[in-house]
Amino acid sequence: MAPLNKQTVQGISPQVKLFDVKVLNDKGGGEVNDVINGINWCIKQDVDIINLSFGFQKDDKGLRNAINKAIE
Repeated sequence: MAPLNKQTVQGISPQVKLFDVKVLNDKGGGEVNDVINGINWCIKQDVDIINLSFGFQKDDKGLRNAINKAIE
């Protein structure tokens, strides 16, 4: 961690591993199954935090199940 100023810190722990898992195409679109596969890959890699900065227009049971499995 590197000090940003006297009140906050910025940086990353040396022990942290960051993964970039591409689940969308170059135009930002994709299929729910691609996202599910990405979540499942993260589960297999024992990833602690998954950030999904996008949404879908309707609920998908398979996606919900993958998210719930990742939370466990």
